[in-house]
Amino acid sequence: GTWTVMAARQVQVVRLIEENGQTRTVNETDREALGGGSFAVEEYRKPEYEVTVKAPEKPVALGEKFTATVSATYYFGAPVSAAKLHYRVERKKNQERWFPAARWDWLYSPGYWWFTGDYQWYPGFSRWGCLPPIRPWWNWNPDPPEIVSEGDALLGPDGTYSLEIDSANALASHPGDDHIYQITAEVVDQSRRTITGSGSVLAARNPFQVFAWMDRGHYQTGAQAELQFQARTPDGQPVSGTAQIRLLTTSWDQNQQLVEQEVQSWQSAAGPDGTGKLRLNLPQSGQYRASVTVTDAAGRQQEGAVVFFVRGPAEDGRNFRFSDLELIPDRQEYAVGDVVRLQISTARADSTVLLFVRAQDGNCPAPQVLQLQGKSTVVELPVTAADQPNFYVEALTVSNGKVFSEVREIVVPPEKRIAVVDVQPTAGKYRPGEQARLNLKLTDLNGQPFRGNTVISVYDASLEALAASSIPEIRSFFWDVRRSHYLRSSSSLQRSESPVALPDEPQMQFLRAESLPWNTRVEYASNQRGGMGMGGFGGGGRPELMMMAEGAPAAAMAVADAAPGMPAMRGMANPTGGMMGGAMAKGQAQGAEAAPALRSEFADTAFWTTAVSLDDDGTAGLTVKVPD
Repeated sequence: GTWTVMAARQVQVVRLIEENGQTRTVNETDREALGGGSFAVEEYRKPEYEVTVKAPEKPVALGEKFTATVSATYYFGAPVSAAKLHYRVERKKNQERWFPAARWDWLYSPGYWWFTGDYQWYPGFSRWGCLPPIRPWWNWNPDPPEIVSEGDALLGPDGTYSLEIDSANALASHPGDDHIYQITAEVVDQSRRTITGSGSVLAARNPFQVFAWMDRGHYQTGAQAELQFQARTPDGQPVSGTAQIRLLTTSWDQNQQLVEQEVQSWQSAAGPDGTGKLRLNLPQSGQYRASVTVTDAAGRQQEGAVVFFVRGPAEDGRNFRFSDLELIPDRQEYAVGDVVRLQISTARADSTVLLFVRAQDGNCPAPQVLQLQGKSTVVELPVTAADQPNFYVEALTVSNGKVFSEVREIVVPPEKRIAVVDVQPTAGKYRPGEQARLNLKLTDLNGQPFRGNTVISVYDASLEALAASSIPEIRSFFWDVRRSHYLRSSSSLQRSESPVALPDEPQMQFLRAESLPWNTRVEYASNQRGGMGMGGFGGGGRPELMMMAEGAPAAAMAVADAAPGMPAMRGMANPTGGMMGGAMAKGQAQGAEAAPALRSEFADTAFWTTAVSLDDDGTAGLTVKVPD
């Protein structure tokens, strides 16, 4: 159906439904609407210029100086000169973690399948190890940024201003981390319109990193394993070169010192995309470390490695070392009818583990009580249709006077009804009024042609500067129904008590009370006044879940009245019929006056259709007239 947009000075959120072939509006309390959509109608003004921060294309070495350039340019190409600039430079640790791409990253987030944990107890892990992804149920808070510099300046005639930044202080205070410098620029032009832009620079310790991973979480003796690796710079560029691969067995002597022995080594290479892989035979049980050392064209070397476990008929892991509590599935993802072989390992031999299968929303079913013989065992969990798209397994153990909990998400993806869309223009640039040709191709996850209802919109990119799109990502909209879970527990080990004293009796005092935390001193003073001891259990609160939002209408766009003195756009239509700044027609003799072409169509939406006819091979060609 259709609906006519009415003039609106204020933001109006419109909700439409289709009913008996008619389109009508509904309000919030209309309970008859079984489905529909909403959008915002408002008057807006597009930004005339954009602000960018041009930083070094490659990461800089930690400790070096570098220059960032703030640039303000009108959308029609002229520089924004003599504008006021307010800038701020902030530094924070680079806490982003990279993982190889998997086809279900859009649903479960990158690294959803990553097997190994944070093995900081393993010597050298901080140098060659790969940290696991930050799980949604972790109560994790990143370090706040630190302000490096802040100030005001004027842009030059070319609309730019350069900032020199020194990373020597970061090297001196935090030499064990990479750092990101975030530059934020706020520019006010002569019409008093404010536009903000930002950019970042990565200051890295190493020129590149090597990431290594296995195709499964754990193996049985006699199995074949695939080791994969990728060498990449801190900004994501591939690094090619030679690669030395070593397979090492690990053991621990009576003093708990690591002993590694090389089983076999290979010469390989990191290809143009920085990747490589190798098939390994695993005839013996035990704990292994697969090490990959890549040497680039400049002779620089970096190592990446992964630790994994091979189970034998009688191997219980007693002679090896694990984290306090580990849950490692054997595969990245599962289908209905598969069986999850979940490896459960502990640092303490012969531990008792409580296993909660299909825990959800902080609630756990009755546990399976596992009495480990040694340090590691495997539990089999059948996968049913009700487990899609995911379920959780939680485990708990007590060791050395501490309670350890671990959660693992088991992924059961929706295999059907997902399409891959590819759109390619036939040219990189078009002139106003030209016909642009777009090629569209749809395939399913297996690369086969896909035919379905397709909606296409082409619009002015400057609208993105006003507000983000209110249209949710379609795959997440239909399939982001993941179950959630978070840790919630209490134990007697969390109990705290203060001395019990009768009223009007002398009490024991803290020595050097001024050195105690303030809340401890306040609690102690309160106990003294009340003459009673305090005790209780502490419970874990629910952390914020990092779930993918289904999408909501974008926030209202800011409406600004036009200010006097805005610069005229080059090539803008002259009301009298002439063209300002018009270019000479192609092929016209020099000196001849070009016939002006009046441009009047300045639509923000160039093309929109709700029905595209696809060929049997899942392709279609579209012709779009470019607005003026």
